[in-house]
This record gives sequence, structure tokens and C-alpha cells, in this order.
Amino acid sequence: MLDIGPADLAADMGYLGNSDAPEVQAAVRDALTRIRAGGKAAGILTSDRALAQSYRDMGVEFLAVGSDVGTLGAGLRALRGAF
Repeated sequence: MLDIGPADLAADMGYLGNSDAPEVQAAVRDALTRIRAGGKAAGILTSDRALAQSYRDMGVEFLAVGSDVGTLGAGLRALRGAF
């Protein structure tokens, strides 16, 4: 499997914090196409629900939809809000 890190890619392309920039998404689509054309499984990570659905629609074989830090932070904010 080859994994794409959209946040890292965005930063490398000069779009720090903007993984959904059209230029970044074009590069992601191109990479996913090339990975799968090469007979490899394609993987990607995002916490953005719309992008996750887009990647799912593209047929990625591995889709990570969050991170440990993001999930822990969201849980802690929800807990704080409850009290």
C-alpha cells in the first residue's frame, strides 16, 4: 500500500493547512490514479468529512478518517462542554 498524507502534501506545495485547495486535490487525484494503475493499494488520511467521502468515492483501499490526537481532543472538548 502507498499512503498519501494530504496535509503534508499541502504543506510541501505551499498550501499549509489547506488540504482542500484545488491544486492539492488535483495532485491527490493524480497520485491515487497512478498508485492504483501501478497495481498497488492506495491509502489516505483526512479528518475532513467531505474529503473523506470524496476519497471513498474514488475507491481508495484504505481510508483513515481521523487521528488519535484529534479524537482525544474532540472527546475532551465534549466532556468539558458537558460540565
